[in-house]
Amino acid sequence: EIRNLSQNYRYEEALALLEKMAGITDHRFAEFAEWAQPLLQSVKEDSIHKRDEVASLFKAASEAAAQCQFKQAARFLGQIPEPLRDDPSRKLQATIQTSLERLRSLSAEINSAARAKKSDGPPAG
Repeated sequence: EIRNLSQNYRYEEALALLEKMAGITDHRFAEFAEWAQPLLQSVKEDSIHKRDEVASLFKAASEAAAQCQFKQAARFLGQIPEPLRDDPSRKLQATIQTSLERLRSLSAEINSAARAKKSDGPPAG
């Protein structure tokens, strides 16, 4: 179960269980504590690494969105696993989605107006 929690980015839950197991002092269960101690360190390292990666992706997405590069921003946010998305990343994703939809709508309006202008023919001179 601990590996499953870690693989699903549920680091806090995995660490809580591992800390309990690593802290076992009863000699009858020493093998559990010995098994948990190195895994505890590994999961901590994975958690820190993933947190840093998520922060970098969020920063890159924010910067791309600020430059109106909404597709690129969406790609960065899409790399953040769902369990690790927080309120700021969800809000940014909603803003980006709204911006992309607005761009599509404006593009369709422009294309429609251009087609209408072409069908009117050249201006009379």
